Amino acid sequence: MASADPADRDLLIDFLISLRLDRVRTFLQQNGVAHSGTRPELRDRLAEALDDGSVTTDAIVLFLDDVEPWGKQHVLVYRAPARKPTHWTDPARARRTLLAGTLGELVDQPLPLVLPETLRVSSIRTHSRGFSVLAVESRAHTERVEELDRMTRTSDGRTIEYRAFEQIITRGILLFRWDMVSGSVTLHITQASSGYSYNEAEERFQQIVGDALPFDIFDRRELRRAIRSLYNQEASGTAEARSHRYRYRSAGGRDIDIASPTAEASVLGEAPVDDAMRALATRTAGRSGNFYWLAGTGPAPRSNPVEHEQHITIAGEEGRVHFMTPSSEEIVTYVVNRIRALS
Repeated sequence: MASADPADRDLLIDFLISLRLDRVRTFLQQNGVAHSGTRPELRDRLAEALDDGSVTTDAIVLFLDDVEPWGKQHVLVYRAPARKPTHWTDPARARRTLLAGTLGELVDQPLPLVLPETLRVSSIRTHSRGFSVLAVESRAHTERVEELDRMTRTSDGRTIEYRAFEQIITRGILLFRWDMVSGSVTLHITQASSGYSYNEAEERFQQIVGDALPFDIFDRRELRRAIRSLYNQEASGTAEARSHRYRYRSAGGRDIDIASPTAEASVLGEAPVDDAMRALATRTAGRSGNFYWLAGTGPAPRSNPVEHEQHITIAGEEGRVHFMTPSSEEIVTYVVNRIRALS
C-alpha cells in the first residue's frame, strides 16, 4: 500500500471533510471514530485518528475512490461496437485479458494513489457484467483572494499593486465503465475548474490504458435524439425531465436559445413559445438541453432511484452529460441509461 507525506495527509483530510456530511460520518463510523458533531470537530477527530494509527491514509484514499466519482461530473457516453474484438466478447474473457495485460496487477487489487504527478490508473474492478477502470490525477488552479491584495509605493513615487491568488489542489477522478451485458460504455470525469479540457482528459486516459484496453474501438454516441425525445415527452405530458433551456441549430447554421424564466418552470407553457418549439423540434438539431430529471417518472417509475430533482445538461453533439450536483452511482447510472435509451 502507498503512504502519504505530511502535505498529502493534510490534503486527504481536506478532501474527506469537504464531502457531503453524511459521507464524512459514514467513513468515520466505518472506522470506529465518533461521527457526531460539526465539521471542525470531525476534522479534529480524523486528524487524531490518523496520528494514533486507528485510521490510515490508505483507508481515506480507498473511500474517496468509492465516493468521489459520484460528485459533480461530466459523463462521456460511447457506442459499443457492433462486433467486439475477440478478447472482449464477454466479462469472463475480458477479465482474463486484463489480468494478462500491462495493468494486470491492478485487477481487483487497488493501488491507493493520493495525488500522482500525472494521470495514473489506480484500480481495475471486474464483475459479472463487465469491468471499470479508475484513474487519478492531481489538479491545480488558482482562485482570487481579494482581501489579501495590497498596494505600495516605490521610492520614486510609483504605485505598485499586488493581487493575491490562492493555489487550490484537487484530486481528479476518471472512471471508465463497460457494462458488457447492456452495452453501456461511459467515461466519468469529476468536474474541474474552468479551463480544464474534458476532451484532453479523455485523450490522456486513452494513452495510459492503450496497451491494456482497446479504448479506441469506442466512438462518442450522439445524444441529440435524446434531447428531442425529452421535449416530445414534456409536450405530451409524460415528462421524465423538466426543461430549463434548449439550444437548437438550424440547417443554415443559426443558433436558437430558449430558456424558462426560472429553474422551477418549464420552457413549455406559453403558447407562442410552444408553437416555436414545436417547429424547432422537427426542423433543427438539438445542440444541448438543460434539464431537471424528475423523481417517480419513466417507463417503470418504481425503478427510478431519483429522490430529488437531478440537475443535468446534455451536450448532444459531444455525447456528454453533465451532472451539475453531487449524486450517487445508482442515480447516475439510471439517468445515463435512460438518456441512452432515448437517443
